Amino acid sequence: MKKIFEFTNVDNTLVFAFYRNFQGKRKESVKEIKRELEEQYKEDLNSRDFAEFELKNQIVVLKQRVIDLETSLRKISERRLNQS
Repeated sequence: MKKIFEFTNVDNTLVFAFYRNFQGKRKESVKEIKRELEEQYKEDLNSRDFAEFELKNQIVVLKQRVIDLETSLRKISERRLNQS
């Protein structure tokens, strides 16, 4: 970019300052976007871990219900056998 402005023989200090400022802001924007993506990724991991934890809890509850139902059916079957 410097070579382009050297041909004009004009004081381009303001142009170079603007360009450096623009580059600095662009770098900051990229860093900010990267930081936000990392935060979102961490949040996604946390929510996924929580969802997995909840599913495991539901599995445990459902297994216990199945065991309870099996026990109830066994008791009912035993009563019927005893009544006959």
